[in-house]
Amino acid sequence: ELESTIVILAVITMNAILGTVQTVKATASLDSLKQMTVRAVYKDGRPVEERFAGLAAAPVPDALLHSVHFENVAPADLALPVAGPAHVIEMVPYQIVTRHAVEEVPSENGFFRPNAVYTKLCVVERHGKNGGVAVCPLKGYGITGGAIATSVAHDSHNVIAAGDDADLALAINHLKEIGGGYVLAGGGKILGALPLRVGGLMSTAPWEEIQAGAGAILERAKAMGIPYHVDPFTSLSFLALPVIPELRLTDRGLFDVTAFSLVKD
Repeated sequence: ELESTIVILAVITMNAILGTVQTVKATASLDSLKQMTVRAVYKDGRPVEERFAGLAAAPVPDALLHSVHFENVAPADLALPVAGPAHVIEMVPYQIVTRHAVEEVPSENGFFRPNAVYTKLCVVERHGKNGGVAVCPLKGYGITGGAIATSVAHDSHNVIAAGDDADLALAINHLKEIGGGYVLAGGGKILGALPLRVGGLMSTAPWEEIQAGAGAILERAKAMGIPYHVDPFTSLSFLALPVIPELRLTDRGLFDVTAFSLVKD
């Protein structure tokens, strides 16, 4: 019986030790994901560097480099009359779904005036088809003292912009000048721009250049009051996608995804 007891205690002790070791290893593995280093990338069983070594970049069709077509907008084109409660796109923290709110918004002389709570959201048709421009109040984006405009706006990829009255038109028009991408404006000046000339969505520049350019704009944008749970680029890009509940903005106006129809009033 003594021998059996010793064996049982030994097994229990070993299991405890092994469990502790495995826990430590698992924790270390999870921690390492925060600082993951990519050693190699493979495609079809071969290193990417080997597959693409010596290959020249494919030429980009000229049409794809000139895909942003709209008449320059003026602040008056982005004015939003309000009389009483307005339809508002309310962002949900950490989500791309939104809420359809109807509430009083700040106004001046009968027109919506953005503040720290309510941002002006705009969509401009950029494919040269109908010239549509739509505007609505956006709650939860938070930007003040500037505006962001981008041609990355799923799925139609029109121009979408959010910000204050003073800088929205400036950011939107500069986006046209650079052929699409991302633009940040503030104080009547262009504070940052990342051209994505290939369809207004991609670039032929090295990835390091794109990463640095995007990072610089993101840092400045976050300093303008955008909350930590909102991505200045990604969150904005999905606000025009009219298949994700509850409310979206298209170049034809507000779209109620639940009712699957344009908002009429």
